[in-house]
Amino acid sequence: MRMARCLALTSICVFAGCEKEKGPAARAELRQVTGNTFEIIPAEGQLKHCLVFTRSETGVIRQLTMTHGNRSVPCEEGKPIGGIRYRVPVSEGPVKIHIFFSDQPLNAGALAQDLYERKGDPSFQPIDLRLPGKVVVQTLELQPSEAMPAQVGAQIGAGGAILPSG
Repeated sequence: MRMARCLALTSICVFAGCEKEKGPAARAELRQVTGNTFEIIPAEGQLKHCLVFTRSETGVIRQLTMTHGNRSVPCEEGKPIGGIRYRVPVSEGPVKIHIFFSDQPLNAGALAQDLYERKGDPSFQPIDLRLPGKVVVQTLELQPSEAMPAQVGAQIGAGGAILPSG
């Protein structure tokens, strides 16, 4: 009887065009501005506080979001976290960017210490940390590269006319 029910439900889904459950939506968007600078834009509906850390291939951990009290920063959907662009050294290689969204401000120092203590553990996942309140984590990856050199343009005169060089 049980088998018949399962078969019937499966048939209904197949013939009714049931969709597979989709994976979790991105919590934030990484916008690379230059080879080694970027912004992180929270998606709609994210928790209102966040902390951002990078972890380089060479093992260096950096806290990107800083306040005077060393706690989470406010995160507004659709606006760059912290209202700034972040930069990572090209010499440190690829980085993982860990974004912690929370319903209450988190102590950044304690979280940084936990990340540092686990930096050599290949099985470590940021979600394994015990943090107060509701916390969700997204990890993004970035391969920094040298910034493009500035292009020297022509000298512009009155009325927008290009002046001869030399």
